[in-house]
Amino acid sequence: IRGNANVSAMFARLGDEESIFSHSAIVGEDQDNKKYIVEALIPKGLIYTPVDQWLRETRDARVAVYRFNDEAMSQKAGRAIYRYAVDKGKTAPYDFAMDESDRTMFFCSEVAQYGYWLASDGDIVLPKHRTAACKLRTSTSFFDDMGIKTEGSLFSPADIEVDPRFELVLDFRDISANRLLQARRKDAVLQSIYQWMTRESEKDRYNFYSTPKYFLLG
Repeated sequence: IRGNANVSAMFARLGDEESIFSHSAIVGEDQDNKKYIVEALIPKGLIYTPVDQWLRETRDARVAVYRFNDEAMSQKAGRAIYRYAVDKGKTAPYDFAMDESDRTMFFCSEVAQYGYWLASDGDIVLPKHRTAACKLRTSTSFFDDMGIKTEGSLFSPADIEVDPRFELVLDFRDISANRLLQARRKDAVLQSIYQWMTRESEKDRYNFYSTPKYFLLG
């Protein structure tokens, strides 16, 4: 999924391999075969939303649907993560540290990862190929300042696109409202900021502010 918020560009370009995608979710299922979108959102943490409601409310710039190559396992994963979200969702906040070892909180890609882990008793690990995360980790203090604990790689939403176990079955692009165009412009801005931050000559020329005053002004 590609969202419209400015922070979406930050996530899309966080790794060494840049992508348009900034968010991911998994289709969950209850005992009556009703479908839900299970995801982790920054303001809400782990949540589940009926698919028809999610489709009415979404204003995302792009939504690509990928299907796992084992239909039975896919359904099992969807049911497992839905049950987990029902049981734990209200107490599972967003994981800004992107710490995949901590299952008390979740970032977006970790939700699907945990669903398949639960369904396979740990045999299926997502993704097949992880995004490298050296550009900002080694050249700047950005990850440390943001509290991101991942070291040499991270699970980017775009990693499902290159996972051979998944097949693309639907790709929606919102061109009529210019949301995709706006997303590309935001990506260009964030890419320029990241390039500026990684230059040796620019080190120590920026600071991160986390005071209440800053958030009020923002």
